[in-house]
This record gives sequence, structure tokens and C-alpha cells, in this order.
Amino acid sequence: MTTAMRRCFQWAVVLGLASGLASCATGPDAPRWVQGKPPKSFPDRQYTWGVGSGAQPDEAAAAAVAEVARKTSGEREGAQVERTWVDEQAKVHWALAVLDRTAEIERFKGELAATDARLAETLAPLDPDASPSASFGVLLRAVELATAREALATRIVRLGGEAPPSDPTRTRAELEEQLASLRHSLTIDVEAWETDSKSGLLGDPLEEIRVAMAQAVLGRGFRIQSSEGWTTSAGWLLVRARVGIDRLDLGASDRFVAVEWKAIVEINDRTGDGESLAILTREGRSTHLNDPEARREARKQAEAFVVEALSSWMDEWTLPRS
Repeated sequence: MTTAMRRCFQWAVVLGLASGLASCATGPDAPRWVQGKPPKSFPDRQYTWGVGSGAQPDEAAAAAVAEVARKTSGEREGAQVERTWVDEQAKVHWALAVLDRTAEIERFKGELAATDARLAETLAPLDPDASPSASFGVLLRAVELATAREALATRIVRLGGEAPPSDPTRTRAELEEQLASLRHSLTIDVEAWETDSKSGLLGDPLEEIRVAMAQAVLGRGFRIQSSEGWTTSAGWLLVRARVGIDRLDLGASDRFVAVEWKAIVEINDRTGDGESLAILTREGRSTHLNDPEARREARKQAEAFVVEALSSWMDEWTLPRS
């Protein structure tokens, strides 16, 4: 490699621009697109093109596609390598990636129209007089579809197209507002009890765990029954946590006290047939120099699991999926 060529490569790396390397490819056989000139076969009115180079063909192809994405604010789907060239003297591979914007815009418009149809079909059974719990799943799915539609419209605009107008009553913002309002009308009851390991019967209430569960519910926009007295309502869901804590026999010579805990979180639908939606379980162990501290730590570990399990379930089943 000549000194001049090496300097060109260094300059191109510093600037991070394909055009810098293009100025180095001055061989008589270099295609016009390598020199940064528009490829005649892919006019700008229909195509977006990008040039990339590298020591290997795949590096050049990746750089060319990345250049297309840079020109289209991140759109690279549909970009294909249409031309390649090798500078034998410099041992550099070149690639020309091309994105047919017209074809991609039409494809996205077709997907958008199909999404609009699914959105209308989803909202069709939404009855204003239906119970909040019956409407929740419908609105949740509608928000997901409206979000997908919005993403498609954005991609069309990025490619220079004009997205079809949307129904103002079905925009993501409008549907999210309806869903948020619906959340505030749905009550989720929470209970937390210590259980007897031998009989399985419920023992004393675990107020700290119950309060933590209530905070997780409220943080996601749902209602909770009054904390004063924890009166159970006929809420949409009933979430019941049961925690059993038992001391382990480690032998008389052991200086530590060990306890094991088992936590079960049951989530039941209070509407219809009272279907069980989830049963989440975990076991753990705590050791300490004395029994009260070992049990306190065990209860703390169980509380962390209960809150994590409930929060994860609610995020998966009560939030729109992107």
C-alpha cells in the first residue's frame, strides 16, 4: 500500500465517512458509485443508496447498509447489496447497498391497512355498558395495535412517503387514555398470610407484605381496597400470598439457626367462574445466630419474591406489549 493510500485510509477512519475512502479509489476501473457519484441504475427519486468498504466483503456490505440507515433515520429493512467491487491494489472491498423506498412504502401501507382492519375488528365488540373487566382486554389489545400502526406510519414518513390519516378516536393516545381511566375503575384485592407448614391453614396476616403488594398494584394504575381494616371487596382480581416459615434441625452442635421459607402467590379472576390465572412459587433459606433474626430475614426474602412475582405478572398481563 502506498503512503498516499495509507493516509487516505487514516483520514477516512477519522471522519467515519465512506466518501473519504471513495476519494482514495482512483483506479481507472473504479465504478462511479465507489467515487461517491449517484448510481445511474438507482435514481434518487425511488431509491436510497449507500456505499461501504472494508477488508472483507461482509464488512463492506454491513457498512453500506449502515449508510442507507443513516440516510433514512434508521430504516435498513429491505436494503440489499446490489453491486460489489474490489480495489486489488489497496486490498479493499466495496459494496453498494440499495433500498427501494417506493416498494417499502407500499409494503408498509399494506401492513398499516391490515392493522387498521384488525383494530376495527378488535374494538367492534366493545360495549359501553360492559363491565370494566370485560373491556380491559379489548382496550389492551387495541392499544397494542394502535402502537403498531403508529410505528408503521413513522417508517413510511422516514422513507419520504405520506402515511394515511388515522381515525382520531382510535389513536394510541386516545386509547391509552381510555385504558388508564379503566384501570382506575378496576379493583385488585391483595392478601398475605403466614401458613402452618403441617396443616396448611392460614395463620396471622403479614401486613408488611400486604402493603408492599398494594403499592405494586397502585403503582400500575389500579385501585386497591381501603387499607383501613383491609376490607376485601368484590374486586376484579384477588391476589393472595401465603408464606410458610419453618426452622430446620441442624443438630445440637451447630451454632447457627436456619429457617426455610416457601411463598406462594395465587392470582384469581373474580369475574365469571373465578378462574385461577397464575400460581407462582419459590423457596429459600435464611440462617442467623438467633431464631427471631433468621425468621425476620426469611420473611424479608419472601416479601421480595412476592412483590417481584406480582409486579412481573402485572407487567406481562396488564400492560400493552410493544
